[in-house]
Amino acid sequence: MGNDYEFLNVSRARLLDILEKYEWGCNAKVRTSIYYDEGVRALITRPVIWSTAMFKYAEEIGGLKPGEEFTYKGNTIRVVDLYDVPADLKNAYIYCFGGVMHAPIYVMELMRKFFDKNGFIYPFISSGKEGNKGLFIEIFDREEGLIHGNEYGSYYRIMAELADPNWVYANYVDGCSDTDTQGNLVELYTFAKNKGLKEVTYVMVTGNPYYDARLAAEWLLQLSKPEFSEVKINLVIAHSPIWYSYNKCYIPEVKAGSEIAMGYIAASIGPLMKDTITFDGFTESQHPERLLMPRAAKADWEIVERPIVHHSNMGWPNYMELLYGIDHKEAVENIILSDIFARASFSAEDYDRGIWAMIDDYKMFLGGGFDPKKETFESYLKGTTEKKFF
Repeated sequence: MGNDYEFLNVSRARLLDILEKYEWGCNAKVRTSIYYDEGVRALITRPVIWSTAMFKYAEEIGGLKPGEEFTYKGNTIRVVDLYDVPADLKNAYIYCFGGVMHAPIYVMELMRKFFDKNGFIYPFISSGKEGNKGLFIEIFDREEGLIHGNEYGSYYRIMAELADPNWVYANYVDGCSDTDTQGNLVELYTFAKNKGLKEVTYVMVTGNPYYDARLAAEWLLQLSKPEFSEVKINLVIAHSPIWYSYNKCYIPEVKAGSEIAMGYIAASIGPLMKDTITFDGFTESQHPERLLMPRAAKADWEIVERPIVHHSNMGWPNYMELLYGIDHKEAVENIILSDIFARASFSAEDYDRGIWAMIDDYKMFLGGGFDPKKETFESYLKGTTEKKFF
């Protein structure tokens, strides 16, 4: 916590009184109430301490390596390189989701290299509603801009700026209603059932280098439940390599050491030790929510203490309680402070400008954008640079 209060418009005593009023809760409703109703604001952003080594170790904990495979009760998640997705996947869809708005860049990289090797591309789908504890409400609660309404609609709009809109929107489904990873999996299952599929493969692209293990831990356990028995769902994680813009003014999640970048680390790896069940079925949790991934159990959690304790703007206090023995009230205070500073670190307008700058720079890297009046999408893909972006 340090001297964070010197950057706020309230004293610590005042904030603690507010937290007492809300009974030390920190769900999305409480967080937005503290920000909007109580008017707690950061006067300026605070310094963020980070290191490249910490980011890389977070990827060691939360990322998975190409070639790895995890099986639980007949369901399997396999991990592949972003640039080496198999071409023989049954009823495959490229699935973009995860919360970070640069994920479509990873999809485009996957797709153009896949097409170069195989001469065809898998269809595209997306889902996701703005969750993240109400942190991005000012971005999504709008009716204009690339980012508005919800995550999945924003992904489709961004993707359509890079690829053929006909391909992008071919399987568009309106009305996604999830706010967490569990809802995403329900939507994938419903999508396959509505297509009449008995088996389907989803190649998952999140743009988040730290998210693989959490996906595997939660979705493998969830797939073992009876409500997912009618469709065989094969999950393939295309690992998203670390990409942080050190010099560009892109969106906050690609700025190394930003409040948002740190928050994504905390939200991705923070839950990995909570409410787990081992692959042999043993559990100490009465309500297991995820499998215990081997690398999480062996991790040195002290290396990533800073993002989890001080930057859990999208996470919960029980992560730091479990991992670091921090008192609940202190953990809630840390969460609320992180939330307030994260809200001060971006604006909706800056986000849109960052997205456009990212798209424009990436198109320049490819050798130009797709113009359907001049060429087919297939010929465009053939003409993009042979270089890899990541």
